[in-house]
Amino acid sequence: MEFPAEYVSRTNEANSKSTTVFVGIVVNGRLDIDLLRLKAQELVSQWPLLGGTVLTKTSPYTLAKGSHCDFKARTVDVDVSNYIPFDFSVNTADLSSNMPWVSTEPSGVDSIIHFDTISTSELPPKANFTLRVTVLNDSTLLGFRMPHYLADAQSMFDVVKAYCDLIAGRQLPMLVTPPDVEMPLSQLTNIDPQAPSSILSIECLEKVKICAADEVHSLGLWNAIRTAFGVLFAHLAQGLLQSTDFSERYIYLPKDLVCRLQVECQEELERTGLADVKLSKTDVIAAWYLKTAFRNVAGDDGPFDAMHTMNHRFSCDPPKPGSTYLKNSQYAMAIRWSSFKNFQSTSLAQVALAFRMAVMQNKQPSVIKTFHEFYEKHADSILSFGPEGNRIGFLSIYSSWSTFPFYDLDFSGALEKFDVPATSEAGNVAFVHPTIYGPRGINIRPVTIVLKDRNGGFWLKSDLLRSAWKGLIKHE
Repeated sequence: MEFPAEYVSRTNEANSKSTTVFVGIVVNGRLDIDLLRLKAQELVSQWPLLGGTVLTKTSPYTLAKGSHCDFKARTVDVDVSNYIPFDFSVNTADLSSNMPWVSTEPSGVDSIIHFDTISTSELPPKANFTLRVTVLNDSTLLGFRMPHYLADAQSMFDVVKAYCDLIAGRQLPMLVTPPDVEMPLSQLTNIDPQAPSSILSIECLEKVKICAADEVHSLGLWNAIRTAFGVLFAHLAQGLLQSTDFSERYIYLPKDLVCRLQVECQEELERTGLADVKLSKTDVIAAWYLKTAFRNVAGDDGPFDAMHTMNHRFSCDPPKPGSTYLKNSQYAMAIRWSSFKNFQSTSLAQVALAFRMAVMQNKQPSVIKTFHEFYEKHADSILSFGPEGNRIGFLSIYSSWSTFPFYDLDFSGALEKFDVPATSEAGNVAFVHPTIYGPRGINIRPVTIVLKDRNGGFWLKSDLLRSAWKGLIKHE
């Protein structure tokens, strides 16, 4: 069946209209630019939606296919260690450590990897898909970009994997339109009428609120202006106000450390009669991040909010075997502590428990349906992240990409034929650099994106207060 010339996705989160998803991949070894260009053209040919654009004059936006392959490449005569301004290598001592370590500030990495595709004015990007390639002496940088209105982390990974599969000579699934082309997702969500509509309350979380779908975002132009000016003021006030002085680095959490924290948190729950609640590693990492990011901030009585992005694809029937679709299936849950002081007095295990209960509640199809209905109703509304009354600097966003095996991808089929690989690692993914750009470059902070490497450790691309970074071991 031929892919349609254009279509409308009836259920989408309004903030994605002005947000762009980037992922940069560092590959060991020199890849062949001509082969990379050829495979990019093949990808667009087989998945023509990637050669098209987002048409913004319709409501909702229209997604159009095309044949344009937005590919550019360059060669730079330096090693990756001299080009990327921080050390992302993980050695044996790092793997066996029970301590986290942090990188130096990775400033400038986005422009290094994506060079001319970074734009805060072109929203959404004109091209549905761009690929930028930089071949270094010992590595190759691949920079992928897609509009968030079309792609979430799942779809971005699917596109990168499809490109990798073409390089390896594997067949791609047929690209089809997403299920909400025919009707809104609120009418397609599979709901078990016998399933509970809410999770039982837990005494130790009595001062924590799991927000409903219509409470996760603030509505209206005034809230958007307040958020934008708040973020800009926070940026200008860095170094003056303790709650806004954020800087971005990478944190590496070794597998053994995460497992130990998970066991310790689970044991605490068991001691308080909550043995039936099983914490995931994601719950524990999210809790650790929040407790670390705000550990040196003076307590106050204002609210403290945490948002956690999730994916709702599982709530609808999957595509037929041998086919797939690209779609932004992201929705965000929100947790509110009644005061920042209350959050500070909450243990790591209890913060992880709050995330676990929020995930359990927001994964229920009946709840997902309310999110679909909210997004469909407010497709043209101005939405801001965070519940009403949220405070800049005290609203964090956590996005886990750890289920997407970027580090398992193998690009060895594109290695330059005349370049004899120096190690068996040639063609393997050495590092992954995800980035989300908000409207006009205005991004809420703190935010963290989590990925899992092939050793079972976790990379957190994170904003932390400068006072919090001082308590972590710097990787040299």
